Amino acid sequence: MKRAHVRLNWWLRTLILVAWLAAGGVEVFAESGVTGSIPIVSPKKSWFKRHFGRQTVEEVLREAKQPRDVCRAVARNVGYRTEDVDRWASLQETWARGFGDCEDFASSVAILCQQLGFEAKVHLYFALGGRRDGHAVVVGIWQGRMWMSDLGSYKEVDSIEDVKDRVARNLECDPR
Repeated sequence: MKRAHVRLNWWLRTLILVAWLAAGGVEVFAESGVTGSIPIVSPKKSWFKRHFGRQTVEEVLREAKQPRDVCRAVARNVGYRTEDVDRWASLQETWARGFGDCEDFASSVAILCQQLGFEAKVHLYFALGGRRDGHAVVVGIWQGRMWMSDLGSYKEVDSIEDVKDRVARNLECDPR
């Protein structure tokens, strides 16, 4: 009888601990099928970290369910900064720096989307008339709809012509 009482107390203490941790926002997992197993505590991100913290590339790959999620993650974790010398950085380098230009944004979105199985390609546009500035965007199709990402934004578009018009407005030139 005393042994059953001790086991009940252990389970009651464990249940109280699990309830207390869950109330504090900590996810708790316990192995089943093992007598007397101790709960395995897996910390949950705090509200502050979820809303203001930086995600890792691995977290984006684990959490993104659609291209819009990828674009939001890139926009939240990478800031825009022009470069004196135009150089394409890898996804990891851009993410670690926390900033990049339009090519870095576009390649980051495209690489993440492709790793998740979403169709996405980088498109480069240059103004006519000898101007050197150009712009990189990502264009893809998801669930039958064409979309584009410009510096991490996500917009559904009707056609490549629509993309060209938007980029031309961005470059302040005539799209034709």
